[in-house]
Amino acid sequence: VGYETVPIRKNGKTYRGDILIRLNEKSYVMVEMNQNKSVSIIDRNMVNSTRVLSQLLEKGTKDSELKKHRIRVLNLNLMPNESGNPIEHYAVCNTKTGEIASLMYTFCNVDIEKCREVVYNYGIENVPEEVRWCAILGERNIKRISDILGDELLSMEEKENYLKTIREVNNDESILQEWMIEEKERLKKEDEMNTAYNDGINEGIEKGIEKGLDEKTTEVINKMLEEGMDYKVISKVTGKSIDEIRKIDKEKCN
Repeated sequence: VGYETVPIRKNGKTYRGDILIRLNEKSYVMVEMNQNKSVSIIDRNMVNSTRVLSQLLEKGTKDSELKKHRIRVLNLNLMPNESGNPIEHYAVCNTKTGEIASLMYTFCNVDIEKCREVVYNYGIENVPEEVRWCAILGERNIKRISDILGDELLSMEEKENYLKTIREVNNDESILQEWMIEEKERLKKEDEMNTAYNDGINEGIEKGIEKGLDEKTTEVINKMLEEGMDYKVISKVTGKSIDEIRKIDKEKCN
């Protein structure tokens, strides 16, 4: 189930939950897939996860029953974890004693790229199964996926079905088309340039550049400057020289 919160600022920035899986009436799994190296990923996960149980409160669920519910958040990101570990587990705990205070919300924060590095450097026989699964999530080569799976993560039949599904999805143009339509609609609602940068989607910026409209490009640069972006980053994204960007910034200040 996909869902979005109400935008928290006028430029259309939203917090969106990617996948919500209901295991049963009292247990949920949320999957968050992040493209940015944001320092607020865990905070965003907490915002999204609390929204699930808050709906139960609105329905009049008693506290005694609420405690029996569980939400597990699987955070798939491309950023290094603070501890330097490929996988980290979080729970609400007492900072003085270290004891767990609540297991209502628990988080599994995964560094996919680091998992791939660990598997590559140490081999599948020397790493935990969880690390191998996470490495698969970031792997694009189907033969490599098969090698990481090995012969013990799935039965032979399950493995064949899994790889068959991947091949079918990779060759399904309708999936890409649906994604493109969804992105187009989302970019209409949000601030196009800010979203393109923050989510790693440069489509909006590329459209402005391809049109060759200096006025549009200047508008994009001004927005990026307002966000405090570095000249080098702006130059890389827009194709303008640092001197040109510096001039636009100076005119903006005047």
